[in-house]
Amino acid sequence: ARGYFWAEEIFDFDMEDMVVEDCMLLDTYAEVFVWVGNEAKTSEKEDAMRLAKEYVESNSERSVEDTTFLVVKQGREPLNFTCHFLGWDDSKWRDGKTYEEQCKELMAANPAEAMKELGVVDMNQELKKFDGDVVYSYADLTAPDWQTKCEGVKPNEKELALSDEEFGQHFKSPKGEPMTKEEFGKLQAWKREKMKRAANLF
Repeated sequence: ARGYFWAEEIFDFDMEDMVVEDCMLLDTYAEVFVWVGNEAKTSEKEDAMRLAKEYVESNSERSVEDTTFLVVKQGREPLNFTCHFLGWDDSKWRDGKTYEEQCKELMAANPAEAMKELGVVDMNQELKKFDGDVVYSYADLTAPDWQTKCEGVKPNEKELALSDEEFGQHFKSPKGEPMTKEEFGKLQAWKREKMKRAANLF
């Protein structure tokens, strides 16, 4: 590991260039895909998404507003992604099934879960998780697998991902009244830490 985020351009790429521990960008001009390997770190996914925007912004002939940014999970690559690779092998990551076949199976088994698993999502929506614009429940934030359920939430800022209502339920003023996030932020660090520990959010 290099210990820092970096990127390099690959010419004449093929499927073998895709590393499961990393994230890759595929630029088709009208669309920019952020491909996320199954072993990539959450921080790498965030960095790759931000790089995708910076990459387009750096080209004076292109516009972020006119570019579609999509995030694709390893093994859930749709045809408009795989068509840019010569000899894409469906057997490598999805047992020989096409994306359409995967969709049918997942929708038949669990339609709600299928929407999460199919993997192609708008990048701007994904970035909201890392910008603190997505609210998660207290139950999810305190679950053993909270990092999977609450992607993008920093371990030392879990309380900020609560809704205002749930925040007030678990953080009270000395008078026992619901506290706002703004009021909480004005407290001394040791007091905030103590309250987060009491709420099991540390």
